[in-house]
Order: sequence, then C-alpha cells, then structure tokens
Amino acid sequence: MSAAELAIEDVGARTVGGVLSDRAIFEEVHAGRLIVLDTFRADSLYAASYDVTIARDGLILPNGREIPPGRADSLSGRRRPVVLEAGDTALFSTQELFRMPDDVAGNVSIKNRLAVEGLTLLSGLLVDPGYGVEELADDEHGCRLFLHIANASKRPILLKPGEDAIARIQFLPVVGGRWEHRKPARASRWSEQQQASLGFLTEMKELKERVERTSARSEEVVLFGVVVLAIALIGATFSTILSIVTNATLSEKLHDAWPASSHDGVVWALLLLAISVFMLAAVLAVCKIGRSVAARCRRRRRRTG
Repeated sequence: MSAAELAIEDVGARTVGGVLSDRAIFEEVHAGRLIVLDTFRADSLYAASYDVTIARDGLILPNGREIPPGRADSLSGRRRPVVLEAGDTALFSTQELFRMPDDVAGNVSIKNRLAVEGLTLLSGLLVDPGYGVEELADDEHGCRLFLHIANASKRPILLKPGEDAIARIQFLPVVGGRWEHRKPARASRWSEQQQASLGFLTEMKELKERVERTSARSEEVVLFGVVVLAIALIGATFSTILSIVTNATLSEKLHDAWPASSHDGVVWALLLLAISVFMLAAVLAVCKIGRSVAARCRRRRRRTG
C-alpha cells in the first residue's frame, strides 16, 4: 500500500482528503513517485509541503530572452540573478521533475516572502494526478512545472536561479478512484511556453518610463534656460558697464543722483557687476537645490514603493 493510501486510511480527517506529511512525501519520492529522486532536495521538505527551486534553464527572462531546457547560458546555465522591475513578467521552470501518481494531486502557491514583496503567480495552481508519468517531455524523465510570474509591486524583485525557492507545493491524496476512460494528464512542454503579459500593468510601466524620460528632459531644458539667462545677464552687465564708462553725460547724471567719488563710472560699474554676480549665483543655487530635492524625492518614492 502506498504512502498516499496510508494517509487516506490513517485518521478520520484524512478520509475526506488530507495532505501528505513530510514522511509520506519522502517515502513516495524514494518509491519513484511524486518527484524524480535525482532532482529532489531533502532540505526543501517541510512538515506538509515541499519548496520548488528555480532552474537555471527553461527560462524566459523579462527582456524576452529564452533559455530552453538543457541549453547552457554562458557558464552552465543562468547563474546571474534575475531582476524583475515593476510590471515585469517572466517564465521560470522548476529544477524538480514531477511524476504524479493517479491518486495524488498537487496544490501550488507562491512563497509567502515573495508574495509579500509583490510577486504574483499567473499560471495554474493545480498539478493533476498522472502529470509526467507516461510522457518524456523535453528529453527529461518526468516533467517540470512552468511558472508564469509577474512583479505587481513598485519595487524590483531579485531572484537567483538554481538557489531560490519560488513556490511551495502540497500533495493531496485523491479519493474515489478515477474513470478508466480518462486520458492521462498531459505534460507541459517548453515549445508551448510563452511570456505572459500583464496588459494594463505593462502599459502603466511604459507610461512611468515615458514620464521619467520627460521629467529628465524638462530638467535639462530648465538648466539650459538658466544658462541662457545667466549669459544674457552677464552680457547686459558688461554692456551697462561700457555705457557708464564711455558716456560722460550719463556719468554726470549718476554723480548728481549719488555723489560717490571722482571715479563715478568705475563705482557704478562695480556696483552693477556685483548685483549681476549675486543674481547669477542666486539663480544657480536655486536650480541646484531644486534638482537635489527632485532627486531625493525620486529615491524616496522608489524606496517606499
């Protein structure tokens, strides 16, 4: 009698379903069921579930690049972390290969830590009985799970293929037997996979990128305007200085309005130059402070999501 059958007959609560325990899962795996033994990780086994790990191949990255199963990406598979920006989607496969018996089904859910960060599972949550038992998919004995995921948060999410557990699977005994005419569960193949689209959220991401580009260009236009204003101000100052120094009549009128010294033209020229320099420094300081405040606000928005 299999561990799944024992689990059904064990106590009254399990007669209506129940969940396989860690011991039952371990025994099933070593009996050649549930998960192919060579891909099984004992440290991923929990009291009533098993954590599946992202494979280094069988991926469709957020930029659309495909890494088929069994094909090395640079050095023996994808070893660099995958960063999902806000609104990104990707396809991951599990390094575990599954061989589900007819009396056990699987229930898949995203890891709680990743769900809190905003990672969303877009693919199905059920692994049918018989999945991967009678087929050789992608030249592998047993079948991977292909998980379509999306980052629905406003922050980047980092995942490490070959290391990070992405989802948890519970194994549930199936009671009541099965129809003899029912066809075996069909394996998922790489050739059938494609990158999912979030539609509205993807458009929102693109809109955000356009707004950020427009904001950066606006800052450049403002800075250019400040430079032009400064050049015009300096030019006007020097023009005024020349007018004062070379125009005796204007110098006499200024002397009558403000009897400063015998060097009226020089005094007024220096005064206007000082005023111009002060105005230029004030404009540049305000521009620099504005850009610094805008940059801090953008960083704060990224941190707080």
